[in-house]
Amino acid sequence: MRLGRVEFNIGYVVDLDNEDMVEHAKQSVMDDIDSAQRHGCIIGIEKEGDYSENDIPEFLLETEED
Repeated sequence: MRLGRVEFNIGYVVDLDNEDMVEHAKQSVMDDIDSAQRHGCIIGIEKEGDYSENDIPEFLLETEED
């Protein structure tokens, strides 16, 4: 079994004391999600990592048994 990670990760470092910057970053994340969705590049796969079978979420293991 080869273990990897499927992930969704978009984010920006912000000054939490600057409300305008936080709101701008939130809107930018939404814009990035929309753009990535339209171009089919929203989900990444990390093929390397220090993972074990215990890291696999229960709901994914349930689908394997069906």
